[in-house]
Amino acid sequence: MWVFPKSGPFDSNRKSKLDEFFSAQNAATSVVREAIQNSLDAARADADGPVHVRFSLSEHAWEEIEPFASTQDDGLNLNDHTNCSDLGRYAEDHEGKLVRCLAVEDYGTKGLTGSTDKNKALSGSNFVGFWWNEGITGKGKGTLGNHGVGKTTLTRVSGMSTFWAITKRHDDNRSFMIGFSNLPFHQMDGCSYLGYGRFGETADGGEKFLPLEDRETIGSFSDTFGLDRNDYGLSVLIPAVHSSIEHDSMLEAVLEDYYWPVLRGNLTVSIRDAASGQETHVSADTLDDSIAALKDKAKAEKLTRIIERARHVMAMKEGHPNYFLGIQPVVDGEEERNKRATLKASCFTVDNLNLIKSNFEKGEMVGAQFSVELVPIDGQPVTGIFEVFLQAAAESGRSGISQFIRNGIIISEQRDNITGRFGSCFVIVEDREMSDYLGLAEGPAHTKWLLGKLNEHKKFKSDWPLRFAMDAARELYRILVGEDEEKDKLENFAADIFSISKPSSDPANSGTKNKGKKTDKPTPPKPERSVELVRVDREQAKTGFSIVPAKEMDELMKEEDIAFPLTIKLEAAYLSVGGNARSFKDYSSIDFDFADSIEVEASPPDAAKINVRSGNKLEIEVLAPDFEVVASGFDKHRDLLIKTDLKVGG
Repeated sequence: MWVFPKSGPFDSNRKSKLDEFFSAQNAATSVVREAIQNSLDAARADADGPVHVRFSLSEHAWEEIEPFASTQDDGLNLNDHTNCSDLGRYAEDHEGKLVRCLAVEDYGTKGLTGSTDKNKALSGSNFVGFWWNEGITGKGKGTLGNHGVGKTTLTRVSGMSTFWAITKRHDDNRSFMIGFSNLPFHQMDGCSYLGYGRFGETADGGEKFLPLEDRETIGSFSDTFGLDRNDYGLSVLIPAVHSSIEHDSMLEAVLEDYYWPVLRGNLTVSIRDAASGQETHVSADTLDDSIAALKDKAKAEKLTRIIERARHVMAMKEGHPNYFLGIQPVVDGEEERNKRATLKASCFTVDNLNLIKSNFEKGEMVGAQFSVELVPIDGQPVTGIFEVFLQAAAESGRSGISQFIRNGIIISEQRDNITGRFGSCFVIVEDREMSDYLGLAEGPAHTKWLLGKLNEHKKFKSDWPLRFAMDAARELYRILVGEDEEKDKLENFAADIFSISKPSSDPANSGTKNKGKKTDKPTPPKPERSVELVRVDREQAKTGFSIVPAKEMDELMKEEDIAFPLTIKLEAAYLSVGGNARSFKDYSSIDFDFADSIEVEASPPDAAKINVRSGNKLEIEVLAPDFEVVASGFDKHRDLLIKTDLKVGG
């Protein structure tokens, strides 16, 4: 039976989050990523083979669903709540209709183990985490997910914001049936409901709400919807699933996001659509055929190239002359929170450095295993390990396949920050300690590593290992292509005054003609003098800087016959251990980005405007002398370096 709690005198009227759940995100990708992630996390050590996840689409008449849709209120069922007028455009009436359902079942897993008591939210119980917790993880170390939002993802793809689940548990051999409906606050028949509802049974006079353990009900539900829960694991049924979730979209999501554990032999997936008759089984042996079956041939071609290179990476990990182990970065700083790591050529032996650079230049894939020290706030330091594999771009080949993989899941939006042309880049994190550390830096979707997310958890003393992992591919690339050997050269560095050079009018300084039989020499150029027009004010913004006119700028421009507009090109970077000149090469978008994390304002609009705002570069057009450009949002604990170029013209 479903129970929807009624609003009490102290309960908030919760705003609808349906707009968030039904966002522009790919629904098939969301449900595939969440389901497989949960299944891999629950893998059973004593299972005979890999984890298997089965996705099945089928249609059922409402009359088949209705026996499992009753609520605690006489005369009301689940459809009455999901069709409530308070839901606005999201209200759906399914009574008397065919309802398209998605079943997601896993095998070789533990099921939802642990306590079923909702009051043990922090006990590490997978059952409580899945059914009761919101934003509180119940997962332990060595897992992919850490956010306790799985049920939100599952309800998001349902037109009824609902799912049922049956689990058979490895720890006690018991089977339970539960359900969750994620609706907003709503009113019906003069009664206010908090919104969310759960399927189960009340106990102790309504003091407890427990999962259903009735074998007859569980068996009837399984038979009705074709579920197979004889073995340990979890079966989820999502009703009124979105139309965008179909065989091909789920197959694409599986291949794009989970090819790595499939190749490693840790995962197999089957997808079946009863209505269309389509069915595909994905395994290490069938992966190539599954990709070839994709309707999007451009995507199939890209995936084929990724898989080919992923297989090469896996082969190298087993032992290869181009795979170098135990590389440690140079770490600078006294206090742990202020430490920063840099990868230098000196981190390699001379022989290994020559070998890795030579083979990379030949077009061979090369790899390096890096180790970093992870220092928790409570507990002893541990070593984290990750790997970077790089291959140069072929002269006529495509460029830029970049994959970040943590514990089998693709961190799809993570950037490699490599500025040059390359063939492929793989950053692999399979070490448990490093995976757990980086997992704290991910949002609920697990698509990107974020410094703020890691620091929010307050579990580690420093974020330097995360910074290094995010930038290690770029730093290794620089060493491989010899960028680190370029002569450090810096002009107009950190000048408080920007100047325009003008030829001197002093004839005494002009060149003289060569006489006699001496070899002719070119006439030397007239020396230049500086006209100081613009300055940097580092006091006006404590976390940044201002660009303002120098004293009597307009008079100086008239005297020197200089006309607006002026163009200021500016580049900024934090001071690194490599020194002033090296700092600009060490810049990374994770430090700051003028287009994203830094606020830049030019005023008034008719006096200055921003033409270019990207990475660590700004281009400003000055149109009048009474201008000001303010940039703020930098780390006040780090030294900010600036170099500039000022010229006449737009």
